[in-house]
Amino acid sequence: MTIILPAQEKGTRSMKVFVSSTYIDLVTYRDVVQKTIRQLGSIPIAMEDIGARDERPLNECLHIIENEAEVFVGIYAHRYGFIPNGTNMSITEAEYRKAVSCKVPVLAYIIDDSYPWIRMHIDNEEDGRRLMAFKRELRDNHIVKEFGQPFQLATFVAADLAHHNSRVGLSDARGIQGPVGQRTVTAAGARTFSSAEVMTPTNAQEWNKKRNSVYEKNMNIFLYYELEESNISGQKYDVTIYLARKSNSQIGLKRDDLDIVDRAEFFFGSSWGNNLYIARNVNGKVGIIVSTFGEFLAYCRVHFTDGSSIDIHQFIRFPED
Repeated sequence: MTIILPAQEKGTRSMKVFVSSTYIDLVTYRDVVQKTIRQLGSIPIAMEDIGARDERPLNECLHIIENEAEVFVGIYAHRYGFIPNGTNMSITEAEYRKAVSCKVPVLAYIIDDSYPWIRMHIDNEEDGRRLMAFKRELRDNHIVKEFGQPFQLATFVAADLAHHNSRVGLSDARGIQGPVGQRTVTAAGARTFSSAEVMTPTNAQEWNKKRNSVYEKNMNIFLYYELEESNISGQKYDVTIYLARKSNSQIGLKRDDLDIVDRAEFFFGSSWGNNLYIARNVNGKVGIIVSTFGEFLAYCRVHFTDGSSIDIHQFIRFPED
């Protein structure tokens, strides 16, 4: 089966991706994942580079994670893994904990329990209990995807790495709340994302006034869109564009309450013959579906039941091929 990989963005540098798992039971999966990483233009770092075995040198692995890895891919099946003498956890779990402590972004994948597996590669008793506890922690702390066949895992990794790569270089403001001096920054941004610079503007009241005026001018109404592949010849996507209204408890406005809207006029330009498309309010929904081969600006005039109107717009952007 062919795996279609997202194209690497122009100017994007190669990421170093550490691949962690037990070895004997997952060798086929490791191989296809590493090939996928290379096809994406990134560099896999794996135990194969320092000896293809479960009993790999722990200190060397942890050193690589701390000093080289930019993304950590953890693949987990039914084996807890080798526990070195003098330690109380497997190398596989230790690698994960090192990634977390160094704030390396973690992508975690766990085998579907219903997927057939070789009995000799399934841990029981103490190792089985440790593995179950480890998997619970992974699910509690990460968005974990379950996989079956190797190509399915490779598809997940390709999509997740492409998504991650698209965010490299962005500022990370997650967890930044409250006035300067009272904010906290999440650990997620330490490696790949730079922490957002935050300041309290001297004219914060003016910023709030202008921001709120957008809501007021728009009557809390904005354009929203969704894409799906088009089956119309010569077109790439079908685009559903519709009005979305923000809820406002202060004035008793429910989300997407469009009772005050009579109709919307959509204008997309010369590629649509400079036509004006009229979408009327039908059972509280106002929108339009169009087909397109390229990105474009959707311009809309919203007419209200009281005779007034507003102009709003939305740039329709495609995902990277």
